[in-house]
Amino acid sequence: MPVTYKRLGLFCYDFDFKANLNTVTVNYKLVRDTSGWKVDAPIPDYPDISVDVLLASLQASAKDVRESKERRGQFSITAQRIAAAISPANSK
Repeated sequence: MPVTYKRLGLFCYDFDFKANLNTVTVNYKLVRDTSGWKVDAPIPDYPDISVDVLLASLQASAKDVRESKERRGQFSITAQRIAAAISPANSK
């Protein structure tokens, strides 16, 4: 079963964000299970998540007082970089 993703880029746990607009098609193998169908392969190297979910997570972490001031700043800067990458001005 082919699934096509439009990727904005790659975000890594160390706050590294690499913008790389591209379209990727992943061919998933489905197998029948007693409860229905399930994905059997391939196992992704990293998850594909929506930009909205990523931004919400980064923004929440930027406000989380349990995080250090430095990390809150890193979360905020990364969220700003990602938001800038998806702004209408950059999509031309």
